[in-house]
Amino acid sequence: MSIRPASELSRRLTLFKHFQSFWNAGSDLLFPPTCTVCSARSPLRKGGICAPCDEQFYSPMELTVPGAEVERARAIAAGFYEGPLRDLVLRVKFHADPRPLPLLKDFLRRASDQLVRTLPTTIIAVPADRRRLRKRGVDLPALLAKDLALHLRVPFERNIVRKVRATSAQTSLDQKERRGNLEGAFEVVADPAEQNILVVDDVFTTGATAGVVTELLLCSGAHAVIWATLARTPLSLKVIEEP
Repeated sequence: MSIRPASELSRRLTLFKHFQSFWNAGSDLLFPPTCTVCSARSPLRKGGICAPCDEQFYSPMELTVPGAEVERARAIAAGFYEGPLRDLVLRVKFHADPRPLPLLKDFLRRASDQLVRTLPTTIIAVPADRRRLRKRGVDLPALLAKDLALHLRVPFERNIVRKVRATSAQTSLDQKERRGNLEGAFEVVADPAEQNILVVDDVFTTGATAGVVTELLLCSGAHAVIWATLARTPLSLKVIEEP
């Protein structure tokens, strides 16, 4: 079997890239990309959203982690969990639809760039319930965490905190009940000493999960904990609807 010289392989790769660029440009002319939210064929920003939808649904905000010192624990969200943003989260999380992912990743990247003041040393995803994860087939927080780690050039770690006890669904519980439901559900399995840990989750509701995991990390030696979430449930909405 003959081996092609590196120069020949490089030339072919360059030709392929030129063809790919030409093909993509032609495809965009024949089939113009549309906004992920409203399907308009107006100019789109990164993530595939038009400017009017972006202005309406991207609203980064800072949040309080219940029971934690503000100096050592903070939380952010890219928008409110309602309308199209809620629908996009549900499409990925419960219907394994990959199309909204670029937009959701872009929202979280931008919110982190705007609101995370101290660069984390480690990024993790909120530990998933394995039973629910098998049913859904998609670990949205993990997908977002890996992407954010690439964006910030920070290590993504899977094994710092894990879920060790199955919990009941949180959707119909208030804040006190949620916290009780989560007690003893997580454990630290790797030393987080002196680290600034950024935890990625999809939705911030009452903050019960954030409070429990943050307390666990801080008590185990972490220097600070930052929660980066896609969406904040509006204060008037007490229950997250899930399929």
